[in-house]
Amino acid sequence: MPTIVNITVAPSGGDYTSLNTALASIPTSIVATDEQYNISCETFTGGLAESVTIPSITQDATRHVHIQAAVGHEYNHVDDSGFYITASVSFSATLVNSVNFTRFSNIGIKNTRTLSNGRGFDNFGNDCVITNVYAETLSTTGAIVYYLNNANNLDISYCIANKGTTGFDFGNYSTKTADHLTAVNQISVGFDTGTANTTLTNSLTIGASDPYLGTFNVASDYNACDSTDAPGANSLQNRTSADFKDFAGGDYRTSQSSILATSGLAGDFIGFALESSSSILITIDSLSQSQTLEQINLTQLNNLIINSLAQEQYLDESSITQNNNLAINDLSQQQAINEISLTQAYILTLNNLSQSQLLDSINLTQLGTISLDDLLQNQSLEQIVLNQSSILTVNDLTQSQNIDKTALTYAAKLLLNSLSQSQSIDEITLSALSVVTVDSLSQSQIIDAINFGGVVVGYFEGELSIVYAYNNTIMIQNALTGDVSIL
Repeated sequence: MPTIVNITVAPSGGDYTSLNTALASIPTSIVATDEQYNISCETFTGGLAESVTIPSITQDATRHVHIQAAVGHEYNHVDDSGFYITASVSFSATLVNSVNFTRFSNIGIKNTRTLSNGRGFDNFGNDCVITNVYAETLSTTGAIVYYLNNANNLDISYCIANKGTTGFDFGNYSTKTADHLTAVNQISVGFDTGTANTTLTNSLTIGASDPYLGTFNVASDYNACDSTDAPGANSLQNRTSADFKDFAGGDYRTSQSSILATSGLAGDFIGFALESSSSILITIDSLSQSQTLEQINLTQLNNLIINSLAQEQYLDESSITQNNNLAINDLSQQQAINEISLTQAYILTLNNLSQSQLLDSINLTQLGTISLDDLLQNQSLEQIVLNQSSILTVNDLTQSQNIDKTALTYAAKLLLNSLSQSQSIDEITLSALSVVTVDSLSQSQIIDAINFGGVVVGYFEGELSIVYAYNNTIMIQNALTGDVSIL
């Protein structure tokens, strides 16, 4: 499995302040280095002012570059918030990619050129994935919002094209899969398949003089437009701007009250996003008084953000797969996160847990990271299994916390800092060159049933000590004097 490398682009506090500079730091072949690069971008006031061209980087299906908005910074076209790039570019686009296997998600792209031939997003690379992207151009002639020429095996979904002369131009004979797209306010064409073999489903265009230009693949269906040429026997014709949440106000999500809300394939909606959602990005804020999120399935680079959960909310039986992020902030008053299974280099971040929260039966595999900060008042970490070079970091545990039945294998590290007031480290099994570092042991802390191939180093009664097991007895050796005593 490739090594995951995370890079942050932010106005301050990140790795870089320029997306171009971040891209230039990546090796020319991440297949050779066996790495996957995730570039997470935070919000810039007024947008990140630069045109971006993806440099030549050898990639494949599992070792690729993924440019995405950081969690909590996803672009929202309704209030123009989140991460986007902006530039005035002529005879090209604000974002240009010709590199195979590159991925893009949850970002905005704007070309502010008001004269001719300014495009939004040029993607000519094969096997690329484009998800939940907003693009626009202010040019009024020769202005293609998404120019997707030569991009064979392109997978594009949950995207919106605003303004310009053509919304989505699929280019030449290459094969493309397009789903849940919206094209609005184009002067000429909403969707132009050109000579490409394009399968288009669940997509909508309003405002273009020619909504669908060219012959789409016969599997194209469940589309809609304000004319009569939406491809597919189940497509809807002669739609109006009333099908949007608020067309005049610039909210181009499909309205819940529209027939389009349930007229897509298998009862799905038509368009890039439904009124109650932001495409595949699920954001749930301020849940209170016994709300429940149950049986949530997120796949293929989706994000679930749950903020300000209070008073016995639960997130149960969630399955998250394929490089997704689960971010849960400000949990309080007996919330539980149960039976969450994270696999394949996922990140679970839990902050500010307080008042008897539990993390139970969490399994992280394959280079996963679990970070738990500011645990207070009788929290427990139970039955956590980390394997294959995983890291468990627990900081500032206070008031009778326990870490029980933890098994770390394959050169894992357990770091416990500032434990106080009768904490216990029980039944910890470390193997294969593991190290346990425990600082400031005091007031009846116990290290029991340790089975590992190294030693415990920490401060015991104010003295730097080495703690180890010998003949089923816990021995303490003063690191300065060499004196040995039995714990």
